[in-house]
Formats: sequence, C-alpha cells, structure tokens
Amino acid sequence: MAIEFIRQTGACHSLNFNYTNQTDLRNILVRFLVANVLSVSDDSFDGDVIKAPKPTLVDFWAPWCAPCRAIAPMVEELATSYAGKVEMRKMNIDDHPQAAGRYGVRAIPTLLLFKNGQVVDQIVGAVPRQKLVEMLDKHAV
Repeated sequence: MAIEFIRQTGACHSLNFNYTNQTDLRNILVRFLVANVLSVSDDSFDGDVIKAPKPTLVDFWAPWCAPCRAIAPMVEELATSYAGKVEMRKMNIDDHPQAAGRYGVRAIPTLLLFKNGQVVDQIVGAVPRQKLVEMLDKHAV
C-alpha cells in the first residue's frame, strides 16, 4: 500500500529519488522506515555499540532480505518508543561484514542487544512484536 502511494503521488521524485521498478520503490520505502534507527559500520561499531552508555540493539540486516524488510517498521516504531532507554542501530551485513562475523551472525535478521559491551540477549528471524518488546523491557534503563 505504501509503495503504491509513493508510485502514484510521485513522492520519490519530489525528494530527488528516482525509481524504475517495484524493487527500487521497496528499497526507498525501507530507507524511510529506518530513518529513526541509526546505521552503524564496522569502523564505528566499537564506539557506537560496545562503548555505548545505554543498552543498544543492533539489527543485522540486508536490503535483499524479505524478513528484514518485514520487521523494519517494528524496529523503527520501537526506536521511538524506547528513545532514551535503548539505542537502536542497524547494520547492513553486505556493506559491513566484520562485526557480523565477530558475533557469529549466520542468519538475518539477527537482533543483538548489547549492554556494557556484552551481548545480553538475541533474537534471530522475524518475530512477533511482543517478543522484541519483552527483550527490550528486560534490559531497558
């Protein structure tokens, strides 16, 4: 529905995005949905995640991963709900494979929750919202 809205209204063109097919529109939509969740890279991982003063959820994902796209709106919504309690980050494993390898990420989406530099919880796969909320509530400050 959102993709159809973007296509019909030309919203992408007014924001200087060009698209030629459904996949382009889907990728643009994913970019909009993750706007409140900051990206992290292999270079910034230690500073943004390991040394973070608050618990930090890292969503390991890739643009071609349908389950990753399916949970993106939920992660975005929870980033707003848990602002100030839990930091939310996204890491594209295609662009930044080192941290994923270091933490044994073998399937995506994988959501790792870090606290005081250590992994304290994890979820693998697209799960119901309640499962993620339970994990965040357990570790939120």
